[in-house]
Amino acid sequence: THFASGEYERAKIEAYRTIDLSPNDTVWLAVLGFYLALREDFEHSLPMVRKAIALDPHPPGWIRAPFFLDHYQHGRYEQALAELRRVDMSGGDFRGPLYVAAVYGQLGRPEDARPLLDEMQALWQRPIGEMRRELIERHATSVALTDHLLVGLAKAGLAGVADTVE
Repeated sequence: THFASGEYERAKIEAYRTIDLSPNDTVWLAVLGFYLALREDFEHSLPMVRKAIALDPHPPGWIRAPFFLDHYQHGRYEQALAELRRVDMSGGDFRGPLYVAAVYGQLGRPEDARPLLDEMQALWQRPIGEMRRELIERHATSVALTDHLLVGLAKAGLAGVADTVE
């Protein structure tokens, strides 16, 4: 509830409290790990996600997204792409194709990004100019990571996105 209403610090406090009460709860380890990765706190995020994966032999596909975010934010685009092959963010989430298209853009492969940009836009269905605010305010993605992803999309050939990067 706190996360959905934009109270990210309160959401983080409550998530840590939940993990303190149940340190082997794979769902909360994964959720908090993903949140921390979106905020670029990879030092705390990645160990949580590793623990969740170790505890659950069949974790949800999106659980590896923090590893992708770490590689991407640190400019390790080939590793980011390899990690994305292990991530499943299907189910109508525009960030799945966004992440892959941004990597292809950073790798100078806009032709590979084109179908993903089309898929992302079909899922997004709003003006591209609103995407930056959505990622920052609704998905708790840090400003730096958001802008890095949007630069990747611009390099992939998404029109209008470069104008939103600060």
